[in-house]
Amino acid sequence: MNVIEMKTPKFLVGIETRTQNSLEIKGEGKIPALWNQFFNFFKIDKKISSDIYAIYSNYESDENGQYDYFIGYEIANPDKYLNGDSYVVKQIEVGTYSVISPINKISENVAYSTWQKIWRMNAKQLGGERLFHTDFEVYTNDKKNGQQSLVNIYLSLKK
Repeated sequence: MNVIEMKTPKFLVGIETRTQNSLEIKGEGKIPALWNQFFNFFKIDKKISSDIYAIYSNYESDENGQYDYFIGYEIANPDKYLNGDSYVVKQIEVGTYSVISPINKISENVAYSTWQKIWRMNAKQLGGERLFHTDFEVYTNDKKNGQQSLVNIYLSLKK
């Protein structure tokens, strides 16, 4: 766990759905279908990098309520996408975030197993109390390890 201050916002463009963890855990959720849609149909130009962001936002309450789940890429200028109806523009706001990193490599269940660990952690272990505003995962390729994918989870914290 590492606590950081994000000092500049990030703008992203992607696709989104609304879901909740109880449905996802039972295999009745929407996240796998959204990933399938993202990899098969989502294309944009002028993305900042090939890093993929998965954002959890608009929480109904906490990890037990509904939330919006977004998958997309960081972009420099969201203006091009603001008037369209096929893509969603999101902003990761400035603030304090706890960064949780799993063991080294990504496997099919690494994000889920990391979230299970997070749900068991208290505020002290997380570096502060969760805000349940905007949390996100960053999937990136580690060129040093032969393009092996890595994931870090960022949790918004109360100040």
